[in-house]
Amino acid sequence: MATAFASFCWTWSARLPNTRRANPSTTTSQCSPSHTGEIELPGIGVGAGVKIFSEVMKFRSVYRVRSSEMTPECLLKDYYVGMYFQECFAEYAAARKCAAYDIAADSLTWLTVEGGVEFFPPMPFWRSPVEVSVWLYKIGAVRMRTNFEAHCDGRRIARGYSVNLMADLKTHRPQRSAVVAEKFETCAEEVFPEAESVCKMDIPDGAPVVGRLVQTVRFDDLDFNMHLNNVRYIPRALEALDLDYRLAHSLKSYRIKFEREARFGDEIESVAAGGDGAFSHLLRRVSDGAALCAMRTFWQPNAAAERGKP
Repeated sequence: MATAFASFCWTWSARLPNTRRANPSTTTSQCSPSHTGEIELPGIGVGAGVKIFSEVMKFRSVYRVRSSEMTPECLLKDYYVGMYFQECFAEYAAARKCAAYDIAADSLTWLTVEGGVEFFPPMPFWRSPVEVSVWLYKIGAVRMRTNFEAHCDGRRIARGYSVNLMADLKTHRPQRSAVVAEKFETCAEEVFPEAESVCKMDIPDGAPVVGRLVQTVRFDDLDFNMHLNNVRYIPRALEALDLDYRLAHSLKSYRIKFEREARFGDEIESVAAGGDGAFSHLLRRVSDGAALCAMRTFWQPNAAAERGKP
């Protein structure tokens, strides 16, 4: 297994205990939450405009669409849903006392290997509340899968998943997932059906290249590990598409695989190829040609005058 993956950038709080489960093999269970209640997290209060709910097997948080996240039509940019997902899971992990900055004391970190999201337009209008639910769907010996859904006014606007691992902080060699297995229950509710593996994603031979450009990693792009933040890979890949096409279309779904980290000052080439509503994307480092991530995107035309305004 490759040891170079994109850094898992969810900021989690509290140290893991030294106890371990005896059997970290894959487990699933039916979703039967026994309680729901509001919980408190450090740095999050009523003034933040975020209300957090906890279930035994799921975690929910509500976010309002900000002006910095919206399109010219005042709708949430579709790829920002992934940022909500990341934030919600960070809060969930904080509540379960599994923070990246604390497990670093045990020479551990989190890595994201792949992920995918499907969208159901229209996206929410500015200031609309978006409720995000996350849960651990499967915990294997090394790999863990997290599912999520996002709703607005009772309507599902997105669903998705990510595959993560725990790794050695210095070498990034995968470690066994027992430390997580003992902290999270699993929920067998599936929202994103298993699809073709993303492991073979690349620009297909002979596919017409529709755009390419080079971008430099800026300080504002970095996560707490000083690597390019996971959620920044997606908009960088989409930048290679024509602006007029993006204004006339919205994302239907994407699948992404992370390969390597990028650091401050790295020049990254974004290549997009394909057409007819389906594109393959590749991000690679200019200095050595190393592939950083690969992605497939599927698009649909925007409905005429569709704003989603209440």
